[in-house]
Amino acid sequence: MTNRLRTEATRNLLEAGAAAGCGRFIAEGLAYAYDPHGQGLANEDTPLWNDPPEQFAPAIEALIELETLTREANGLVLQIGHLYGPGSSYAANGSFTRAVRARKVPLVGAATSVFSFIHAHDAASAIVAALDKATTGVLNVVDDEPTAIKLWLPALANILGARPPKHAPTAVARMVVGGWGTAFMTRLRGADNARARLALDWRPQYPSWREGFADLSPAGATTGAAAVARTTST
Repeated sequence: MTNRLRTEATRNLLEAGAAAGCGRFIAEGLAYAYDPHGQGLANEDTPLWNDPPEQFAPAIEALIELETLTREANGLVLQIGHLYGPGSSYAANGSFTRAVRARKVPLVGAATSVFSFIHAHDAASAIVAALDKATTGVLNVVDDEPTAIKLWLPALANILGARPPKHAPTAVARMVVGGWGTAFMTRLRGADNARARLALDWRPQYPSWREGFADLSPAGATTGAAAVARTTST
């Protein structure tokens, strides 16, 4: 259904927008769909995954169509990173957070996937910043600290007061979660946000997942919520 939203719904929305005289179109892509081959962080010139795991191939095809449609409409695709914060799977009672507490999220193989996170507040502020800009094409909306899962997952477990994650061989993980699930834990490439910072005059309130995840601790939850409220009110 998500892939249909990226393709059929985008075509419908663009057609309706043109009929209504809409002058600005902003779409949401994924900042963790870049091809994992190559050195360093992915920027907006990096191609999407060229030979993805079979389970992820339909998503890549839909994302490519979404980008093509948006470019043809002189719109902007915001490639959103791994979204966390209120209402997400990484929220205090989110599905991923519960799984980490239960030690159900292992470090797979060398655990080399690099995650570029983005807090929900910062994703929203990037969208608002893009509304009155003439920027078209693609921009990565991620925080300033892409980090390998072998570093951030144990840190998250510690923040939650949970035991450290277990380790699982790649072959075992592949039998349990398939090729895409295994690639998600071992092959993702981090993304660079430099162009978004410049083009949108945008800065994340949570420049690092370390600050955002701290809100998940009992002591940090109230402080983090207050900080977001203060920023929103100003």
